[in-house]
Amino acid sequence: MGFGGFGRYIIDGFKQSNGEPKLWAGALLVAFFALAVEGVLALVQRWLTPAGLRAGADASALTLVEDDEPAAEAGQAGRAAASRGV
Repeated sequence: MGFGGFGRYIIDGFKQSNGEPKLWAGALLVAFFALAVEGVLALVQRWLTPAGLRAGADASALTLVEDDEPAAEAGQAGRAAASRGV
């Protein structure tokens, strides 16, 4: 494609006989830029995600625990009846 960019410093560093400083500079620039973009996109995702869908939502949103309790009690009653031979 030939657009250049930060990868150009890495390619130029490989081509030169003493291009190691240019290679490391390019590699550090690419790594820093990737981490910066990742951080910005994480913030954008946090801003766009509704509060109720975030992982840190309060426990009142999780009703599965309450729904399982009657089933557990019924299971215990069934086991007790089975042990009595009913």
